[in-house]
Amino acid sequence: EGGPRSRPPPAIPTRTRPVSSVVETWSGRLRSCNTDTLTSALLALNASTDGSHSECVRRLVLLFKLNGKPSVLLQRWPTMTLRAVAGSGSLEDRAGLVKMLLTRF
Repeated sequence: EGGPRSRPPPAIPTRTRPVSSVVETWSGRLRSCNTDTLTSALLALNASTDGSHSECVRRLVLLFKLNGKPSVLLQRWPTMTLRAVAGSGSLEDRAGLVKMLLTRF
């Protein structure tokens, strides 16, 4: 009567994600870029380049959050900056780099 109640068995997940999969975030990608790349991106957007590396990352992330159209901001970046942020050593054209960044992040 007053004994412990038995718990129902744990739910079995319907989908599992592989343990090794890591989703890279926009801020994480920017964090991995060097300071020159961040400076170039900020200058293209007429934003301040003052502060530490992490402050520059925060400023870029905030600019993208405040602007409703990230593609507009990315179009203003120099091609070399797009390549550096995309991590693409290939010679893709600007439109391809912008599209790659928009689909990945």
